[in-house]
Amino acid sequence: MQQDNILVFKFNEPITERNSFPALAIEEKHTEVHVEFSERTYFNSVGIRDWMKWLSPIKKNHLVKLILFNCPTSIINQINLISDFLPSNAVVSSFFVQFINTEGTETKAILLKKDDVYIGGKVILPVVKDSKGQIMEVDVNHKFFKFLNKI
Repeated sequence: MQQDNILVFKFNEPITERNSFPALAIEEKHTEVHVEFSERTYFNSVGIRDWMKWLSPIKKNHLVKLILFNCPTSIINQINLISDFLPSNAVVSSFFVQFINTEGTETKAILLKKDDVYIGGKVILPVVKDSKGQIMEVDVNHKFFKFLNKI
């Protein structure tokens, strides 16, 4: 899909050896590539390899900015683990974070926007409540947020 100077791609399924990536034909007029994920998106090892190959035109063209939206926890984990999973001209705009209630019986995946939670080099999370109105805790290690320093 294309919007003027922006190329838009949507991934709604796991990215594995069964998938083929759409053509990433960056033209001179393109300034951004947007990638939108769903909560069901994750990568297996072949998917990671193919993803990194698919991104090579963006890695070579520093005038084009890669912006990721709706990144599930599994993709944030890959960003944190693999140093060149994303090119230097990439930004994670929004991502999901898991919250859990104190009894461990209810979880929620909350979509957060980087600009709303990463302020002045610090992570400031929203208050999330369970179905009984009790405050939930974040269900990821504090190291989960280290990707915010990279991008």
